[in-house]
Amino acid sequence: MISKYDAYLVGHYGMQNSGDDALLLATLYGAQSVLGCKKMLVSSYNKTLPSGFSADIATLHEKPAFKGQNRMTHYIGAARSKRIIFGGGSVLNSAADINQKRHMMALAGKGKSMALGVGIAPFTYLNDELACRDFLNECGLVALRDQGSFDIAKDIAPRANLVKAFDLAPTLLSFGAKATQQPRSGVAINLCARPTSAPASVNAKAEAMRVVRICEFIEKLWYHTAQPVTLLSFNGHPVYGDHHIHNKIRARIGGRVPLKIVDYNPDPLEMLKILASFSAVVGMRLHCNIFSYMTNTPCMALNYHSKSVQWCHQVGIPADYQMDADNINPDALLNKVL
Repeated sequence: MISKYDAYLVGHYGMQNSGDDALLLATLYGAQSVLGCKKMLVSSYNKTLPSGFSADIATLHEKPAFKGQNRMTHYIGAARSKRIIFGGGSVLNSAADINQKRHMMALAGKGKSMALGVGIAPFTYLNDELACRDFLNECGLVALRDQGSFDIAKDIAPRANLVKAFDLAPTLLSFGAKATQQPRSGVAINLCARPTSAPASVNAKAEAMRVVRICEFIEKLWYHTAQPVTLLSFNGHPVYGDHHIHNKIRARIGGRVPLKIVDYNPDPLEMLKILASFSAVVGMRLHCNIFSYMTNTPCMALNYHSKSVQWCHQVGIPADYQMDADNINPDALLNKVL
């Protein structure tokens, strides 16, 4: 089949997540300006692209009409493209998903395909690790976003073309995404659900305790500073969105503290401007912390995953400005934010 597209861009795009929105924008920018791609295809659950970019959409479905519909869409897109670009994020997890990506590369051309700014967490099952090993050996270039991911990749695939790199989102600063200087005030808080393999009752209990402790922190912060508090959503998905937890916080506070909720914004550049308006941020989602870094906004990181810890290590966030999301100490958090 004659290749119609210079590149097929693949990631967790179109799921109403600000981090993935930023990764898509950065990947589009890099593919166009660095690799010289003129005709691109993007896999997405949403048919809207960032303004200023032109590409066709390979539409994915959260509820496929038949088993294998999304896989078929990927394979057709791959067969029509000169290379696959896996643009950022945690895209190397389960064996089934990784092997699908291997099939896509085989259809497009393994040597030219790239995985850029991707992360790898320690594997639970051997099959997942073996599939990832094969992917790393077959992909033309794999740029890992942090030292931990690089170490895992180097251990399981020492002969692969591996590069220790960075998260893709900060590359947005390369094309004028710098937030404008503006007065800062108030504290932004971002929480998210933490899906784990534990039973649902265990996850629910942990989340309930997190909400209780954050509410205690908010009330003490208001008492000491009278600074406005904003609950900032980085995910607007109807099922997985941050607003579910933020609404629980607002309901528990019960009007004792004035709270503002800022909903998910599909434009990552606008999200950067929003982050730049706060005096401080308490962030749980990885890209809330990354956006804070990009806008020079002081941030307390509530780590819930190895990728969060790796980010803090990579950019030199002191241990005093990190806290386990499952063990929030309201008084300690207050002292650090103050």
